[in-house]
Amino acid sequence: MKKKKLIQESNQPIHHPSARSLDLAGIVYDSDCKLITRTTQWSFGRTDQIVVEGDHDVKVTRNNHTIFVFEDGENERGRATLDGKPVYRRGVLRGKMDLIPKDAEYISTYIGPPIRLTAISFSDELISLIPSRRDLFLIRARFYMTDKFLLAACGEFVKTDSALLKETLALTILSHSTQLQTESSHSGQGVLPKHLKDMLADYIEEYLDAEIKIADLAELSQISTFHFIRLFRNSFNLTPYQYIIQRRLIRAEILLVHTLQPIIDIALACGFQGASQFSYAFKKNKGVSPIEFRRRQSLI
Repeated sequence: MKKKKLIQESNQPIHHPSARSLDLAGIVYDSDCKLITRTTQWSFGRTDQIVVEGDHDVKVTRNNHTIFVFEDGENERGRATLDGKPVYRRGVLRGKMDLIPKDAEYISTYIGPPIRLTAISFSDELISLIPSRRDLFLIRARFYMTDKFLLAACGEFVKTDSALLKETLALTILSHSTQLQTESSHSGQGVLPKHLKDMLADYIEEYLDAEIKIADLAELSQISTFHFIRLFRNSFNLTPYQYIIQRRLIRAEILLVHTLQPIIDIALACGFQGASQFSYAFKKNKGVSPIEFRRRQSLI
């Protein structure tokens, strides 16, 4: 296969005073934040080094697989979706990595301090060089990866100017990423790692007023549904369904005591489909109806 030459597209950083409608080959910023970018074209893709100053919205729709390596920053209270499904996007970003498959649509809001990251994209031509069973070489989305080997490989990839070494490291990055996906989906650990447990607790709390599906939680954790249910139960001492109901009822108690909201409004705010479903779940758990619970609390 004839290889393209390694080309430095922009030897010097480019300063963008406003990132409104700024498109970096499928990474689209649409906010009045400040950006500094440096782009390198290489044999089988491109590398974008990006510094973002200010709260911003970003949309990723690239036709190549892309790994995002975060060198600094924090997302304090932003949200995100991948192909329309919610994705957890809060916390310290430094040392974490996201993998977005080609043709996926990732949309996110980042709120917090400046973010420094590198986006590395890989073309299908590179995957075609994988010698064995490349028909089974599937890339799935992963978020907040913290693998030290992968992080080091990405760092070396960005530093080197050798086309041969870049190609070798790129194949290593892709292969290791898929290996991590396989290990994650067949996890033999008895409990969820702490960072996953904390992420799930935060995610459930944030979306208590919406429909939360076990399959979505499993996908968010990048674990098969079968293993996820077992790991969740071992970690929380409750099934996912029991835990979600428990958190909804705790929120309902707070609203019943500290607000004058109608029962139907509280039911909907806590993710129940209506007042009757809420009342049934509340009485089953507390022994009294929401109305009676509120009345008794007012007498204390």
